[in-house]
Amino acid sequence: MDIDKNYNVLGFSNKNLGTKIKLAEISEEKATSLATKYIDEITNDEFIFKEIKTREEEGSPCYNVVFYKCKDGYPYYKQEINTSINKVTGKLESYSNYPLDNIKHIKDINIDEYKAKNIVQNYFINLNLKSEILDKPMIAFVSVNDNEMALSFVYNVKTIDDKNKEEKYIIYIRADLGEVINYNLESSTNS
Repeated sequence: MDIDKNYNVLGFSNKNLGTKIKLAEISEEKATSLATKYIDEITNDEFIFKEIKTREEEGSPCYNVVFYKCKDGYPYYKQEINTSINKVTGKLESYSNYPLDNIKHIKDINIDEYKAKNIVQNYFINLNLKSEILDKPMIAFVSVNDNEMALSFVYNVKTIDDKNKEEKYIIYIRADLGEVINYNLESSTNS
C-alpha cells in the first residue's frame, strides 16, 4: 500500500487474483457504481467517470474503472484515479490516486469553442495538413510547465498529408491565451 506523509491512501493492489472466471459477472454499470462508492470512501478528491477498460483477451478477473481527477468541476486531462473491481465479487482489488501538490491553476477562459476550433484548423493548415476535428472538445486542465496547469480545449483531430497519409492527433489550446500548448500523435492503442 502506498500512503503519503499525511497517511492518505495513494494506491494499493491485491496481487492474489486468479485469472479464470466461471461465476456470473457483475455488469459494467454495477462496477462503475461500486468504484464510485469506494473512491468516495477513500478520498475527498473531486472526480468524474472516464471509461471502463477490460482485457477480455487476457481473461482479466477485474474491470479497470477509470475516472478523471477534477478541480472546480474541470477534469485534469492526464490525471486519473484508477480502480480494479472484481467482476464476480464487486470487491475493490486495486486503487491508485496520486496527489497534485503545489500546482498553480489558471482557470481563465478568454476564448470560446469557435475561436479554439479556428486556431486548430489554422495550425494544421500552416503545417500543410488537411484536418478534420473528430468530436466536441473537452475543456480540461493541461500542464503548461512543471508547476502550472491551464484550462484548455482538448481536440481530437485527424490529418491527411499531401501523400494521403492519415494520422490522429490530440491538440491542446489554452483557454486563456488561445495558444497551442502542444499536440501529440495519438497512438493506435488509445481509445
